[in-house]
Amino acid sequence: MSRTPKSRSIAATSEGLEKVRHRMAELKKPDDEILNKRGKKSWTQEYLAKKSFVDDSTVKRFLRGEAVDESSLRSIIDALSLNWNDVVDESSSAQTINWHEVCKRMLEPQRRITSNFLMQDECARKDKEQIYVPLALVQRKKPDKREKDNFFPDAGTRLYEPQYEREQRFEHKAFLSQILERGEGKTKGKQIAVIGEPGAGKTTLLQAIAFWVLEKDLGLPVWISLADLGRNGTLTDIQTYICNSWLEQAIPAIHLTQEVREDFTNQIQQGRVWLLLDGADEMSEASHQPLEEISRQLTGWISSSRVVLTCRLNIWQADVNALETFETYRLLDFDYPQQVHQFIDNWFGNLSEKGERLKTELGSPERLRLRDLVQTPLRLALLCGIWQSEEGNLPETKAGLYHQCMQQFYRWKQNRFPTSKKEQCDLNKALGRLALRDINESGSRFRLRESFISEELGYPDDKTSLFYKALKLGWLNDVGIAAESPSKEKVYAFYHAAFEEYFASLAVEDDWQYFLNHVPENPEQGTYRIFEPQWKEVILLWLGQEDVKKHQKEEFLKALVEFEDDCWNFYHYRAFFLAAAGIAEFKDCSYTDWIVEKLVEYAIEDNPASRVDEVVNQAAWDTLQETNRSKVIKILLKEFFKEFLNHRSFLNDVVRTKVFNKIVQISI
Repeated sequence: MSRTPKSRSIAATSEGLEKVRHRMAELKKPDDEILNKRGKKSWTQEYLAKKSFVDDSTVKRFLRGEAVDESSLRSIIDALSLNWNDVVDESSSAQTINWHEVCKRMLEPQRRITSNFLMQDECARKDKEQIYVPLALVQRKKPDKREKDNFFPDAGTRLYEPQYEREQRFEHKAFLSQILERGEGKTKGKQIAVIGEPGAGKTTLLQAIAFWVLEKDLGLPVWISLADLGRNGTLTDIQTYICNSWLEQAIPAIHLTQEVREDFTNQIQQGRVWLLLDGADEMSEASHQPLEEISRQLTGWISSSRVVLTCRLNIWQADVNALETFETYRLLDFDYPQQVHQFIDNWFGNLSEKGERLKTELGSPERLRLRDLVQTPLRLALLCGIWQSEEGNLPETKAGLYHQCMQQFYRWKQNRFPTSKKEQCDLNKALGRLALRDINESGSRFRLRESFISEELGYPDDKTSLFYKALKLGWLNDVGIAAESPSKEKVYAFYHAAFEEYFASLAVEDDWQYFLNHVPENPEQGTYRIFEPQWKEVILLWLGQEDVKKHQKEEFLKALVEFEDDCWNFYHYRAFFLAAAGIAEFKDCSYTDWIVEKLVEYAIEDNPASRVDEVVNQAAWDTLQETNRSKVIKILLKEFFKEFLNHRSFLNDVVRTKVFNKIVQISI
């Protein structure tokens, strides 16, 4: 794809624009045009677009003084019966850049969905427009004032924990129009965070926002994968990345003058640039606090830009105050059956019978857990890809889904790069060790230098090495060079972060103490990965593996729910909530009923004298959405109807409403 525009992009001078506006005021529309449109007598922007046969958004940019392509500009000038030299300074026009077109070209790689990396079968690869089903979002708003409640001194700094007033739901179109276009939120649409679980559709939504901004001509969308800012622990700040890496990719070197750089800086300072920052959780961990690092970088002249960033839920919650000025919106799951069925219909297109069979299979009573599992875009895409290639047994856990995808992956590649079962097993183990090291060691997560990989997999040019096989199969992919490396060392990435975590979970095997080795008398000698947010997904995937012995999982969950600390139960609750999320993956857990009952108790606790304060209440409500949903519904219904059976009211109005709403939310 050429980076050079097909024609020059030229902007009118300020004097030229004055002449244009004066000429538009002089020119009158025909009488029938005025009567039909009930509009102004003089020429308007829309009428100029009509008479010049130029798109309305192009005329709009022209009237703002922005560069447009030369052919469109000539049509506009001719329609107004003006002279070229009246509007344009020919001597300075050659270096003018059409930033709208530049941003459009730079966004082209974002047209394909992220799950395509997993679809080695070409017929399973999709463009976003083919299958995109918009998701609703929910916003949590912090109250301006604290309620006058009892607060106990031993709760310490919990007073500074965020409180949430209510949740407001936005359908996709309402989010775009109300929040981003009209700026109805507290930041007027200038600082937006989209959070969600892995595979929730964060990147896909950001892609949709990028093209929507272009289509509506609301500004200049600049896409930045935040993982690209870090290389082996070295952080490149956003300003430097834009001025160097992004501009050098966007503009051919022969045209990238200092004037062009200054022009784009001016676009930012004028508030025309939208920074679309994807994957705050994938930034280099050199600072161990990616959100605080982003907050530090969004200062100075770059703060004039509009920012929409994506981040995994657990990383956001671990440092929720770092970007406290941002409006926060969490992506909701697909509604079942409407949106799940719509996605399946979009995916299979002409293969409607195959799609109908999948919908029938998902609708069977014994597939309740699977229906819950695939209500996120990534997992449903994986399921559709597997079903399209080979209908068969369907998984019940995330780990099972990823395992089937991995097996299908090898089958897809057999004709192009055949591998034996032993080679596949050896490669899976090596990729697991590599993934564990990457998550364990500080540096640029998900972006791996060649030398780092070679320590585990050998050399990429050695056809007998596991590194070579991983590249040929597509488990690892070349994503560029390390910016800080004098030797221009290559950098690679797993094709999707979710599968790096899956491989890591395979490497742990039957060793739950890898996640937790509690040494109460001397915690520095212990292991507490359960409290590090980057390990949560690995732990959940480990719990869902069939190869891990049941007693290992049981012992681990028992250690979590019985975890004691000397910090007013701060770590106890965190361990318990992790266990509650874990039983959704470990379907045969003998503690499931007890854990869910205890979780509901924490959620509805309303005793002012209790240690279970409002922060724990809120965390419990959040975890109800992650745990075994069928059990949650059963126990919540039991609590809800207990009042009527006992003819007494033990829930206050607020808690009663929350119980009812949670039943509805989990049920749909």
